[in-house]
Amino acid sequence: MSESNAFERGEFGAGSIIFKEGDEATDAYLIESGSVEIVIRSKHDRRVMVNELTRGDLFGEMALIAGCKRTASAVAVSDVSVIVVNRATFDEKMAVIDPVMARVLGGLVKKLIMTSRRHVEEVAKIR
Repeated sequence: MSESNAFERGEFGAGSIIFKEGDEATDAYLIESGSVEIVIRSKHDRRVMVNELTRGDLFGEMALIAGCKRTASAVAVSDVSVIVVNRATFDEKMAVIDPVMARVLGGLVKKLIMTSRRHVEEVAKIR
């Protein structure tokens, strides 16, 4: 796939679920316009918004880097336009970075996932 064809564009209407926690990770997204909430469910099924992302923000990359299922849900707050980076393209880009740095990045992402989960559980206790 040539660089010019490597990325597709996507559109999501306000309220659309872009992906759900627990889904297989197939894509990452770069926001061109609009806003997206990243939401995690606590052990007691409480919904905790952990971030709101806007133009220029990337999301969905953590599961691709860590090689795991989605650790959060992404919901369009408004109409959203994105550049879609599919797993094959993402893996191709990751393959050209130094292997040691790739492992460091993977380790950092896994730690961030664990920290986010602990944060969600603490927030859920307060509510």
